[in-house]
Amino acid sequence: MIWTIRDLKKKARKLLKNCYWPAVAVCLLTTMLTGWIGSAGIGIGRIQAENASGLEMSEQRMRELKDDLKDRNPIAEYKISIVQKQLNLLVFVFAVTASIVIVVLGLLVIFCIGNPVKVSSKRFFMCNRKRTANIGMILYVFRNHYTMHVTAAMFYRTVSIIGHGLLLVVPGIIKHYEYSLIPYILAENPTMQYKRAAQLSTKMSEGQKMAMLKMDLSFLFWEIAGIFSLGLVSVFYTMPYREFAKAGLYEVLRQNALADGVCDSTELPGFETDLAYKCRIYEIFRKKLWFC
Repeated sequence: MIWTIRDLKKKARKLLKNCYWPAVAVCLLTTMLTGWIGSAGIGIGRIQAENASGLEMSEQRMRELKDDLKDRNPIAEYKISIVQKQLNLLVFVFAVTASIVIVVLGLLVIFCIGNPVKVSSKRFFMCNRKRTANIGMILYVFRNHYTMHVTAAMFYRTVSIIGHGLLLVVPGIIKHYEYSLIPYILAENPTMQYKRAAQLSTKMSEGQKMAMLKMDLSFLFWEIAGIFSLGLVSVFYTMPYREFAKAGLYEVLRQNALADGVCDSTELPGFETDLAYKCRIYEIFRKKLWFC
């Protein structure tokens, strides 16, 4: 099935009109949870700033005391020096400990809450292409007890993308688009193993990465508008608009994969109904064949 950016965006605008406010709410919740690391970074910055300010003030005060006692009592000057070093060490340890705690909490929120919500949001947008889905769909992964599996799969995806990005920028970008369909695949079949989801995403995005990049660049104007509007345009238009367009792209690539025999309907059963039971049956059947 051939697709064009214009057609996908045209359909996305039409779908957005049909469920505007639920789509905005889902995007807002997803962004708040997956963007927690930014808040953690702000918190770390504040702690470091307060730490530096506190050290500067303590050192200045100690210097004044030293000058006052320099000619009066050498022993007191020595004791003050020891107290100063201990105080600096205590403040440093507190700042480092608080920073680590904030980072760990932020990562836990992103991976254990943000990623399952992100996958559930993909299901929300896919479901709304053919039927009306309520905002409660954002809890799909939690409600059907797929949290640990989805969290682990999304963690492996993130590590793989970051790992390639650390080598060179271009391999990181390629890997990003190569694995960009994994959240949609997990949203359709949350029981699928990460290795198989990665294989499917790689195969489905084969020969499509440049077109996918162009599609992202086509939203550049709206991204800039979001910056100048302090994020209002992004929240109330760009994000839900882009999500519907990407959902349409996944639908096309999914149909192509099924038509080419890359996968079958047992692996990608669709979004029309709650397929938790069907997916569990498929996994049980597959494991029995493996043991046989």
